[in-house]
Amino acid sequence: MFVSLAKLDHVAFKLNGYNEIIHASGKALSDHLSCRLAKWIAGVGKERFSSGRAFGKLNLPHQKVHENINQAVALAHDEDTSNKLVQNQILDKCSNAEKASEDLFNIFKEMLDEKDPNIENKEEKK
Repeated sequence: MFVSLAKLDHVAFKLNGYNEIIHASGKALSDHLSCRLAKWIAGVGKERFSSGRAFGKLNLPHQKVHENINQAVALAHDEDTSNKLVQNQILDKCSNAEKASEDLFNIFKEMLDEKDPNIENKEEKK
C-alpha cells in the first residue's frame, strides 16, 4: 500500500515543482531527506525491505528527483526564461527528474517482487 502512496507523493511533488517553475516563484520544495518517502525509507521501509537488494538502490534516484526539480525551480526564478539556453536547461532538469522517477518506480517494483514474487497486483502484503 505504501508503495502506491509513495508513487502518488512523487507525482504530486513533480506537479508542484512544475507549478513553481511556471510561476517562477523560486520556492524550494522538500529535499530527499525530509519528504514522506525519506521517513518511510528510514523506518518501516528499512524494517520490511532492507534485506533485499533493491532497497539499497532507492536513494540515488530519489535524490535525483528532488534535486532536479528544485534546480529547475531555481533556474526559472533566477534566470531569464525567455533565453532558449535557460529554457533547455529547465527542460533538461525536468527530463532528468522524470527519468529518475521512472527508475524509482522500477525499484519499487523490484522491491515488491523480491518480497513476494507471487503478488499478482504488485502491492505490498498487509
